[in-house]
Amino acid sequence: MVSLTQVFLHFVSPLNVGAEYFLEMKNLADECGNPIETDEPTIIWDELLPGDLAINEVLFNPYPEGADFVELVNCSDKKIALNRLKLATRNDTLGLKQIYRVSESRDLLAPGKYLLCTADSLGVTAFYFSECPACFVEMPSFPAFSNDEGYVVLLGENNQVLDEFRYSESMHSAFLNYREGVSLERVSCAEPANQPGNWHSASENSGFATPGYKNSQAGKGNRLSVVFEPESFSPNNDGYNDEYIISYFLPEPGYAANIWIFDTSGAFVFQLGKNELLGTEGQIAWNGCDETGSRLPFGAYVVVAELFNLKGDVKRFKDAVVLTGILE
Repeated sequence: MVSLTQVFLHFVSPLNVGAEYFLEMKNLADECGNPIETDEPTIIWDELLPGDLAINEVLFNPYPEGADFVELVNCSDKKIALNRLKLATRNDTLGLKQIYRVSESRDLLAPGKYLLCTADSLGVTAFYFSECPACFVEMPSFPAFSNDEGYVVLLGENNQVLDEFRYSESMHSAFLNYREGVSLERVSCAEPANQPGNWHSASENSGFATPGYKNSQAGKGNRLSVVFEPESFSPNNDGYNDEYIISYFLPEPGYAANIWIFDTSGAFVFQLGKNELLGTEGQIAWNGCDETGSRLPFGAYVVVAELFNLKGDVKRFKDAVVLTGILE
């Protein structure tokens, strides 16, 4: 069947799921009779199944001028068209409500890629860094998520539930003094969304959210370790050893850090980190200044890092570093 703007193709038998088909088009011309160059587009029919996509990060209590967001990640080997996806929430009787299509576009979400869904991109980028602003999609209608607790539901065709997350403000870290503007990040997409311990507050070092890129609380390591470098640093903005870097690697989310700076006589100078909520790995930098932004005198300093969690695990690490002017 042919219309003025569309061609509808009908197949004798259903397409096989996951198989590639090539559509050959010949002898096409425009309205003036000019030949149209054509290629052979690939057609793939994939069935969306639970587990193909995951709800990966949720901001349900944004800053006053900010916007809610839901981040999705493609966990499958399929290329998934955005117009096949919907977001929704649930009412008091757990019925689906506010069912809104993510996009009318047929743009494809590639395997392993992130998709940041929001009603207002500027309400996200104004407050958080993102490695992939191109991963954002603005939805004309977006579900209203309560600031206290609620449901985020990802739907496919025929409103099939692909993933669902029941969130609560109480899931945030007890180390936080405030929760407004802090997202909840999924630790592992391989584990069920509502498995206890599979969500955690985004780290302070990440800016309390990671829209469009890897979660600060993603994954679990085998051991806790801290690396201090370099042995001396010169914060003169010459691009070489301008900062002292404390890198940490944690076996699980839920750790916070205190970091103290002392002089060589043992006198306390200032606190670089105070109950700072950490990710599963990251870095904390010192630029040679105290808490007022004043440059400290050149010389040797002792750095003590204390990492702890709510289980009562406490680990302390110590290092010496020299703050210099221009390194020779």
